Amino acid sequence: MTPILALRCLNILTFSIIFVPLFIPLSNAAGCQNELGLEDGGISDSQITASTVWDSNHRPSNARLNRPADYPTVGSWTAKEDDPRPWIQVDLRIPTQVTGVLMQGRAPNIDWRLLGGSNCCAQWVTKFKVQYSYDGSLWQTVQGSDNVDIIFEGNTDQTTVVIRLFPSSVTASKIRILPTAWNEHISMRFELLGCAEDPPPFSEVRLTGSDNAWEGLVEVYYNGQWGAVCDDMWDTDDGLVVCRQLGYDYVIRVTSGGHENQPFGYSAGPIVLDDVECDGWESSLNQCKWILGNGNCFFSEVAGVVCASNISMIMVPNWDNLCPNIFRNLFISEKGEE
Repeated sequence: MTPILALRCLNILTFSIIFVPLFIPLSNAAGCQNELGLEDGGISDSQITASTVWDSNHRPSNARLNRPADYPTVGSWTAKEDDPRPWIQVDLRIPTQVTGVLMQGRAPNIDWRLLGGSNCCAQWVTKFKVQYSYDGSLWQTVQGSDNVDIIFEGNTDQTTVVIRLFPSSVTASKIRILPTAWNEHISMRFELLGCAEDPPPFSEVRLTGSDNAWEGLVEVYYNGQWGAVCDDMWDTDDGLVVCRQLGYDYVIRVTSGGHENQPFGYSAGPIVLDDVECDGWESSLNQCKWILGNGNCFFSEVAGVVCASNISMIMVPNWDNLCPNIFRNLFISEKGEE
């Protein structure tokens, strides 16, 4: 996943320093252990790929848990013998909580007569690693509390299913199994465990109350209308996620309602989100924690944000509370407003 940058203002002696922390989490919450769709076909064949394939009868889609052999098609994915870095990958297409895997060896052949009366083939993965990616560009390996890559124990025969859970859930749209040791040859069947996220209810977000597109009150589109976000628990991590969802790289500051802290006025719509809690890495509000509806907010207690793009680190004079105004004058947003 691409490192995420957030801007904050600190007053130190006679200067305000804007610095950039990084948000790269392993996971955002403990997940569950539902099967994610390999065995039951919920995950399509096109979503399963691999580094190499022995031949068309050993394709990645044969790696579904409990898939039987159906001569000449075998019951497993089988890699080429000379694959220097074997892996099999599942594209989940949407960010999903993944908590573990079920592993199984190559299915025994149904009709031994077709193969000279012998059981070909006693093949299974004995050790493996797991990698995950939020967006397909940056891959991370599941690690233990010591920050060392975990090498999971695999199978000891062809048919027994073993469960291997991660120390904590990972949020990913793509998962890879990387065999590191095997019996006879790399062949395997598997299933992913976790929880698919609910369909996103807040795919549209906008900023209102300002002439500048990069700042304003945060409003989300829900149930056929635009509504505001309560400022309870509203902080820079929440603002960073909103800015990212709108296509900006940074959050300069967040604003709250009631008085001079909220320069963008009030929302004309209802308050539709309360107690928003983001960790800062999420790509949209859909992935954060929140309460639907208005818990205890007055119409004036609404959240706002000031976003920016292409800013790294700047030192400016300590003019009382003018940091956001300075940025408003110095920078041009990626969307073209000045």
